[in-house]
Amino acid sequence: MLIAGRGSLGRAGHTIAVIDPSENRPIARVPRGVEFDVDDAVAAASDAYSRWRRVPASERAALLVAYADTIEANREDLIRLEAANVGKLLAEVDREITTSIVQVRGFARLMMEFWPDASNRHTRVDWQPLGVIGSLLPWNAPMSAVTRRIAITVATGNSTVIKPSTLGPLTPLRLAELAMTAGIPPGVINVVTGPGPTVGRYLAAHPGIAKVSFTGGAEAGDAIYRSSARIRRPVAVELGGKSAQVVFEDAPWDLAQSGVIRGFTRNAGQICTSGTRLLVARSIADRFIAELVERVAKMRVGRSDDPLSDMGPQITLSHRASIHEFVERARSTGRTVATGGTFEHGSGFFYRPTIVVDVDPDDEIFQSEVFGPVLSVTRFDSDQDAIALANATEFGMACGIWTLDVDRASTTTNDIEAGTCWVNSYWSSPVDLSRSAWKASGFGAMDFGVEGLREYMRFKQIVQM
Repeated sequence: MLIAGRGSLGRAGHTIAVIDPSENRPIARVPRGVEFDVDDAVAAASDAYSRWRRVPASERAALLVAYADTIEANREDLIRLEAANVGKLLAEVDREITTSIVQVRGFARLMMEFWPDASNRHTRVDWQPLGVIGSLLPWNAPMSAVTRRIAITVATGNSTVIKPSTLGPLTPLRLAELAMTAGIPPGVINVVTGPGPTVGRYLAAHPGIAKVSFTGGAEAGDAIYRSSARIRRPVAVELGGKSAQVVFEDAPWDLAQSGVIRGFTRNAGQICTSGTRLLVARSIADRFIAELVERVAKMRVGRSDDPLSDMGPQITLSHRASIHEFVERARSTGRTVATGGTFEHGSGFFYRPTIVVDVDPDDEIFQSEVFGPVLSVTRFDSDQDAIALANATEFGMACGIWTLDVDRASTTTNDIEAGTCWVNSYWSSPVDLSRSAWKASGFGAMDFGVEGLREYMRFKQIVQM
């Protein structure tokens, strides 16, 4: 743990093993925090905030630039650490750390563009930080999530207590240490490791927290929202997804094939924005599905540090079992598993990328988030049918549209209920563009762009006559 700028073993002195998903073996141990550790971290963050909030935006921006430089200087070590901790492919982590560095620099720039000069103005609106932010991180993207939360916290003049997942705590701890190396004062960034049901829940309900930012499962997100509502505190939650990839008959074929595959197999399907529902025009469906199945069947699943691997492992043995149960239930209802649906050989938690075809909108595999490399395939007959199918779940995280018709793309992206819509691409958002999650996928601006900055501040009207 990191509290008030110092490493801590925690009040209880207990630890949790961190497992490498590629090998199913422990690679580290981290403290198993308790409620008293959260109290200590919140107190440290509150003390630091009383001074940090008065640091000019220009100085905070300069510290963010220094932080980006520090991450770049430690790039290779961080890539290896993230890959070993959560099983991501080295090439994937390399792309993510590049994005994270760009985003840290972007928040420094956005902050200077956004923060108004209040000098010599008697009537104005001042934007001010909220206080201590409670930040609960997911296990599927700990490096990018913690970098983003640290950057936006520093940019806006807040302090924070971060609770990483017990499955992915190593890079958050290291990146918090590097923040201090870059010159960010002790206590501004604190990290408490430990189980979500105890440490996470206690942090989310702590009276010293000004806002809660959560990424994770719907059940925990609902509990955090309810506890925050009781004390009238802002909260932003990013939850699940079941994003559609809509392939029209005029789609750019090779681009759509590659995009659909990457859309559901990146990070072994363990991303809330994964495009795990393929909606394909009936006129091209047979050919498109057949080619897709052929390409997916040839994918190599293996260790995260193997450059020949096309996809890495699932995060845990139990998570892999949960994915397989989804597939088996679909099979038992008569759906065809065209490829995959099996475990891959090896000591790690490997699962073959899977395609389930001729899925109906009422099927579980169409409606529920599997959070694994499983693609459900449904055919449509018209543009209106495609839009209705895309909107036919409770989720609204993202969508991908594949068409060369500009008017069709405009209409479809306008009518699909999702916070992010990509056209003829997937995962290609600029890092400084604001994002949100719709419907049951979450609420509150996600930690991107100017809207993300606003979520970490409040404004005050000042009128001096």
